[in-house]
Amino acid sequence: MNNVNPNNIYKPNVVEFEDVDSLYLQCVNYIEDQILGVEAQSGVARILLSGEESLLPIYKKLGHSSILNWNTLEIFQSEESISGNLENKKSSEKLEKNLGSEIISLCKEVNFIKSDISPEESLENYSEILDSLDGIWFDQVVLGLGSDGTVGGIFPEIEYLKQNNQSIIQTKNENDVFLALTPSSILNAKDIILVVIGEAKIQALSELLEGTSSAQDFPAKFLFTHPRVKIFFCPQNH
Repeated sequence: MNNVNPNNIYKPNVVEFEDVDSLYLQCVNYIEDQILGVEAQSGVARILLSGEESLLPIYKKLGHSSILNWNTLEIFQSEESISGNLENKKSSEKLEKNLGSEIISLCKEVNFIKSDISPEESLENYSEILDSLDGIWFDQVVLGLGSDGTVGGIFPEIEYLKQNNQSIIQTKNENDVFLALTPSSILNAKDIILVVIGEAKIQALSELLEGTSSAQDFPAKFLFTHPRVKIFFCPQNH
């Protein structure tokens, strides 16, 4: 599925910011540069987005980009709630609201995980979409880090390491049930961004970079089997 060697551990590029606005600006600039570079080479770019709350301001700024050629961009979604819990707004709704419905309509292709059909049908549908992709699936992946190491709908203690022959699986935490791309699907990318914001995430980042927890207990560690992971970190929320 990808060319990443699971036995290799790479050191991520960590960039720290004094204020969150600077992080948002630099992150958007980085995404724009990456997408423009890919589009110049191949004529189309694919980006995988997580609906994690800390990422939404980045998407809002990205939606106001004046330099991206949206009709050559394909958008994919890394996780979606399927539990029917009305208190949890769907990731696809968050993505569309923050990028903007007009921007979404301009994109070459938008592939959201369907939450209005049965979980089994939705899983099969998105598996077919992912498995139809050729080469490296994603040019850019944008993820957030949970305090417990959750990333992209992959939660601690899920036996996801045994499910990497699949492109998407069902996962759950104490509040919700999700469909989420497997680590091997996420790693099938040219470039990965991990955004870490807030004082509450300092300990999580420390565990990620220096801790002894396994990837099973702290899922974000699977990212370090990829050679191009860039971490945008700001200890302040505002």
